[in-house]
Amino acid sequence: MQRHFEEVVGSALISVAEVAGEVVGMAEVVLLPPPPDHQILVPRRGADVHTVVLDGFRGQGVGAALVQEAEEVAAAHGASVVFAGIFATNEDAVGFYSASGFGPRGILLSKSCG
Repeated sequence: MQRHFEEVVGSALISVAEVAGEVVGMAEVVLLPPPPDHQILVPRRGADVHTVVLDGFRGQGVGAALVQEAEEVAAAHGASVVFAGIFATNEDAVGFYSASGFGPRGILLSKSCG
């Protein structure tokens, strides 16, 4: 069972939020590989964070608590910066992460393959 779980989740670190014994949200932290020694900028280990809170529990502090926990988990594993990638126009997500202290950092360019 543990091997199956590790294969499905990989290196993600997962925290859950419960209310009255029911899981109502989760935060996933994925540690990015350590930066190479030859990196031009100051090498900082980063982590990606992704949160999900059930509709009926949004606006009650569950997401904010999960983000705080995700930051602590990331820092405990050597990350000094946490990224929240929002790739679609999602004003609610931008507002949520902004309220937790996240802000723009650089520019991410992409191109479809094929």
